[in-house]
Amino acid sequence: MAGLALASALTAACGNSGAVQNKTTVAEQNKTPQGREGRPSLSQFCGEKNAKVAYVVGFGDNSWRKVALAEVQDEAEKCGNVTVKYFDANNDQNQYISMINSATAQGFDAIITYDDFGKAAVPALRKAFESGVTVVPFEADPGGTAGTDYTGFVDLALAKETQAWGEFLSRALPKGGKLAYLGGTAGNPLSAKYWKDFQAVLAENPALKMQGSGPITTNWDPAESQKVVSGTFAQYPDTSALIADYLGGTGPGIVRSYQNARKPLPPVAGGSSTNELVCMWRDLHEKNPDFQLFSSDGDVSIGRVALRHAVAAVQGVENGESWVFERAVGIDTTKDIIPACDDKLPQDAPLASTFDATRLAEIFAK
Repeated sequence: MAGLALASALTAACGNSGAVQNKTTVAEQNKTPQGREGRPSLSQFCGEKNAKVAYVVGFGDNSWRKVALAEVQDEAEKCGNVTVKYFDANNDQNQYISMINSATAQGFDAIITYDDFGKAAVPALRKAFESGVTVVPFEADPGGTAGTDYTGFVDLALAKETQAWGEFLSRALPKGGKLAYLGGTAGNPLSAKYWKDFQAVLAENPALKMQGSGPITTNWDPAESQKVVSGTFAQYPDTSALIADYLGGTGPGIVRSYQNARKPLPPVAGGSSTNELVCMWRDLHEKNPDFQLFSSDGDVSIGRVALRHAVAAVQGVENGESWVFERAVGIDTTKDIIPACDDKLPQDAPLASTFDATRLAEIFAK
């Protein structure tokens, strides 16, 4: 979506401004990692006041973002007094900051946001927070400080996840090897944090060597990923395995680039995989025995957590659920963990969504 005029309302209820925020301090926020199971429903935090929430993203044009939006929409429908309006900056940092400022000026009670640009948006987030708006970034750490620049940050359990990547790669490459890291958009904070956390894993696994000085930009796009991976054949010809923090956007590109170059497929570790990559692995693994796959999955529903914390804060209702989302192991072929290829699902369907095949097909048909 190009701007505010194209932002879409997800629910019909009207919101209001001036809601009283929950007084829970940052120190009291639950930071014990927790997966999707056992978390509450938004219906427990509806309160009595109308609550108008802006959902602002740096960009929304891939399968994960489409399903993540639908997850937030579905959660919002549990409270008739909660309105969510969606803003997509189309990978434009200035537009993203403008949208945060506009949501503040329009009197939204809360902003939940996937910040694809990092610290550049912190002043806008802080301005919103200081004006009384509940501000909850999620998944991609904007920098700044909870309680000063925003209400709280819904994080991923990244250190635990990167540790699992290291353990998988040690099994897949018992003699070690050289790695290449495929990130997302240039400078995005999520890829940067994964890269940083993985350095500790490398220190514990000296046989694994990371190539390059930072994540390789792919824009989390399958076609661009294919071109980028093809470029690594010359830049990093001795690559033994790949890491990709969004396998849904990069995994199919990895496979196609190796096939086009008639190279055997290597081990791949990452997260947020899709039905398409599962089907590819099942088709190709027998002739590519080194093609082992690991994926942490389930965070496509993390926006629900951000929405619940935001609404609870606006309504002044206590929400003790964890602010740290722990993804589950969706795929680990070294341990024979991989779903079936489901021809009823869209190829782009992310693993471990809360939706069934019928609802996912409806989402991708739009």
